[in-house]
Amino acid sequence: MGINILKMEEVILHKNENNNTEQVQMVSVEQLVPKNHILRKIDKHIDFNFIYDLVVLIKLVILQYFFNINSMRQTIREVEVNLASSVLRTGLLR
Repeated sequence: MGINILKMEEVILHKNENNNTEQVQMVSVEQLVPKNHILRKIDKHIDFNFIYDLVVLIKLVILQYFFNINSMRQTIREVEVNLASSVLRTGLLR
């Protein structure tokens, strides 16, 4: 499943100052971006599936912190080694 930057929707919670009520409004980025905007051209021609999931990136940064690793490349190598050793222990390659 890829990321489509123009089809994201956002829910905005508004507080009405006059009567202290809250309103929920759905805002579609698709409707906000003009039809001839450069973002539409970029979105049409570039596949953003290569971008890592934000949750994965945050987990990698946490691993860097806890294991005192200064390089993202080193972190990726550590994750690969740990994943490989986990696969070997569980016998998933048989």
